[in-house]
Amino acid sequence: MRRSLSALLLGLSLVLASMAWSGFVLTRTALDPGRSEELADQMFENPELRAALVSTLANRIEEQLPEGVALPRQVILQVADRALDDPAIQLLVRDGLVEVHQKALRGEETNTVLHATAVGTAARNALVAERPELDALVPQAPAMQVELPTAGLSFLGKIRVAIESASMIAALVAAGGAVTALLAARDRGMILRRVSNWAFGTAAVWLVIALVMPRLISMLAPRQGVVAGAIATILFGEMIRPATILAAAGVALLVGSWFWGEGSRRRGSRLVGRPAYVGSRG
Repeated sequence: MRRSLSALLLGLSLVLASMAWSGFVLTRTALDPGRSEELADQMFENPELRAALVSTLANRIEEQLPEGVALPRQVILQVADRALDDPAIQLLVRDGLVEVHQKALRGEETNTVLHATAVGTAARNALVAERPELDALVPQAPAMQVELPTAGLSFLGKIRVAIESASMIAALVAAGGAVTALLAARDRGMILRRVSNWAFGTAAVWLVIALVMPRLISMLAPRQGVVAGAIATILFGEMIRPATILAAAGVALLVGSWFWGEGSRRRGSRLVGRPAYVGSRG
């Protein structure tokens, strides 16, 4: 009876612990509004996202070409890629990516639009550097806008609201249940081994999510899937480090369970080997 109660308490506690751990880590990594700038820096370095931005900017440059002037698509892509190296553009895009993250956490579906003369100026400079004969034909500071889509990411806001309200309660109940199970168990080493298995399993699940989620978002938002998938790669990639730490904690628990179990066996052996004195004096 005692063993069954301990196992039941531990099982329920580990389910709640999974919820609490996931919520705690997510709200402090991918779903933390205070980390938007840090995540934006990582997003800007993402090759898939850069390729998507180059393609979008190339479309705008192509629209700005004077009537009767046509350039190969590959040349326009090279011009757009060079324009993205402009410090003014990089600052503008970084600020836009911060806004993308903030909108996603608020659950907004509207796109972020970069509309500034800095975009047009950088694009013009790169274009003229590639084709000097266009200097007199392209306006000096053409107005140009580039969209940073948030389609496919609005679910992050709903997730954040839901898990913030549930993770703390789940953590408290899980901790209480696990301690009670440990105190009630006869074989406490077994309890540690089960918690260790939970740590391994939870870490494995989140590692899979970090790898699969970007592909899933790309499928759900095919029109803008490249951008959404690139952003998701960064956001859910943030879960890899905590999952690795959790797996390491699982190793520590597994080693601890062995020492605890070994110590219990040795104490039991000493008690069994101790002589018993039966009888009375005289």
